Amino acid sequence: MYQGDWKRGKASGKGKFSWPSGATFEGEFKSGWMEGFGTFTGSDGDTYRGSWTSDRKHGYGQKRYVNGDYSMMIT
Repeated sequence: MYQGDWKRGKASGKGKFSWPSGATFEGEFKSGWMEGFGTFTGSDGDTYRGSWTSDRKHGYGQKRYVNGDYSMMIT
């Protein structure tokens, strides 16, 4: 389910998408895609915070695990 800004019937701007599994993405959308900067939280509690393009991690980001460990990523 998507909550946030819309443009021409598609998620665009700032918003939050939630999946039935409990996973969420909060950040920027463009033409219905996760696009820009945002945070994905998996159903296991791990998070990835960084840049996205066309629903994929792109550029710099940080993966933080539920146990407190983290890693810097370039994708």
